Amino acid sequence: MKFKLTFLLFISIFLMSCMSKQDKIKKFVSDYNRIMTDKTPDVTLQFLKAEPIGDNEIKINLQFNSTLNNMQKTIFKNLLPKLFQEMTTSMNQSKDLLNEGITFNYVFLDKENNVIFSQKYNKKYVDEHIGSNVIQKSNYNLDNIVELMNESLPIVDTINNLSILKIKIKSKNEIVYSYVYHNKELDELFESEDLESLFRDEYLKDKSLRLGMKQFFKLGVTKFYFNNYNHDKSKVISILLTKEDFNNMQ
Repeated sequence: MKFKLTFLLFISIFLMSCMSKQDKIKKFVSDYNRIMTDKTPDVTLQFLKAEPIGDNEIKINLQFNSTLNNMQKTIFKNLLPKLFQEMTTSMNQSKDLLNEGITFNYVFLDKENNVIFSQKYNKKYVDEHIGSNVIQKSNYNLDNIVELMNESLPIVDTINNLSILKIKIKSKNEIVYSYVYHNKELDELFESEDLESLFRDEYLKDKSLRLGMKQFFKLGVTKFYFNNYNHDKSKVISILLTKEDFNNMQ
């Protein structure tokens, strides 16, 4: 059986090497769309479809399933290109196409089909940018994900006048988010239990946050601390939410 599998793998590689560039593009697009058709939509980011654009580009559309605020858009703009760079360079088919001069264009859409941002990868880009910041599949763990996210922080949300400062791991199943609210008028409210209840309700009602937490569930995280600081960080309201809290909001 082992010999048979090895032989079939050799034949597959041999056939790929005999394909023209356009045949390879068609095969990649066909395989990609067939695999992604079976994916569940219950994720933050949903793969839609791949399609060839001209002779030297493959466009891949992805869509967020919830409305993103400005801060979330900024975080995703910093985080996702690095993740998709790793994905593109880790698959044999896409690596072969990169070497053939093919450009991969990932287009990220909001739930209304408006383009939020896009990122193109070709051999030149990968050669210039690939490095230690790329998450390898064997190291796809909580430590590396949090480290990569912190590279995008701090981020300022000018609409809500707040910043997300950092994310840290408290234990193997606990992470801590730190926010600072820049509005000085909120300082007096930091003494009120009403503000604590308001923070808790807002976090639980945020559908995009709940979807994001699901990705942390897969990494074993079950407790989330949200430290909310006033403008000079002299006061803090800490909110603990659990995996069960988020699941109860479905």
